[in-house]
Amino acid sequence: MRMVLRPFDLTSIPESELETSERERRAFLRLRPITPSYQTAPIEEGFNWEEALADLDAGEWYLVVFRSVRRPDANEQALTEFDDQAYAEALMTGGLLCYFAGDLDAQRNCLSFCVWRSREEAQRTALLPRHAAAAQLAPSTYEWFVLDRYMIRKVAGSGRIIFDRLDD
Repeated sequence: MRMVLRPFDLTSIPESELETSERERRAFLRLRPITPSYQTAPIEEGFNWEEALADLDAGEWYLVVFRSVRRPDANEQALTEFDDQAYAEALMTGGLLCYFAGDLDAQRNCLSFCVWRSREEAQRTALLPRHAAAAQLAPSTYEWFVLDRYMIRKVAGSGRIIFDRLDD
């Protein structure tokens, strides 16, 4: 499994928010699949969200989930190259908290996701050139794919993680 969770650029964050942002980054670095069928499980059930975010009292984040079935003849080298370039581009924006890219299951289902500090930062990044180039690979790479978007909220004092699916 390839779990790509690198730090974001702390220089783009106001000094007053640095401690909170660093704590958030560390929390999301603890995310792990908790079921072997995470590729097809509901996103809130496939990972250790409550455990990973236990050190955070409260917060709100934007989650983009990419589910797909990869074509048997997909160009894996091109996919990896474009994915790496889009990821590097996203890191430079400063708003990316984590990126998870999982393995294919036996039916070629795949799941990846990005957690962002805000919806606006994710939307701005999606318009950048390397993201657009990676998106153009989709028809030749996947039998089907879907993007699901959520607001993740941790309620202060309760430990509960709430996933609100968004209709964009």
